Amino acid sequence: DHPDPPAQIHATEAEQCERARWETTVEAWISNASVNSTTTTANPIMILTFGRHTAEFDAVLSASGLGKRVVRTGGEVRPSWANGAKILTPEVTQETWFAAGMQIRLMPCHVIIHSEDIPELKRVMMRGLSYHSRPRLKPNQPPAQLTTSASASASASAAASASASA
Repeated sequence: DHPDPPAQIHATEAEQCERARWETTVEAWISNASVNSTTTTANPIMILTFGRHTAEFDAVLSASGLGKRVVRTGGEVRPSWANGAKILTPEVTQETWFAAGMQIRLMPCHVIIHSEDIPELKRVMMRGLSYHSRPRLKPNQPPAQLTTSASASASASAAASASASA
């Protein structure tokens, strides 16, 4: 029992708080994924898990510059092999996904994206979706880093160069 009524905040302030929380969470998870990964890349491909997935979210992502880039390069934002997951990077194909051996079963709640494109994803969601319809990252599902053979071989050659010059 509290004698005071609950505090009321304006919707704009609530949105700013949510945006700051989202940014901090994603940045921390990406930082941890990079530190804990054996593969280091300048722009890792991340697998984000959202708490909900709506047709509106799918439409906004497909119409975004990120989605159009994938289509321009001959890919699909929601390919059938990805079980409804949104693929926002042209490098991830059915072949690269299965070759990576990820122990994640893709579902509509997943978004695969380069870490440097996450700020654009945030902008797309902020502009295209209302606060209440905007999906949130699942709090207990940190982003995973996708290790492709291209990023693994780039890391291997970087490590070989470093040891050769040492």
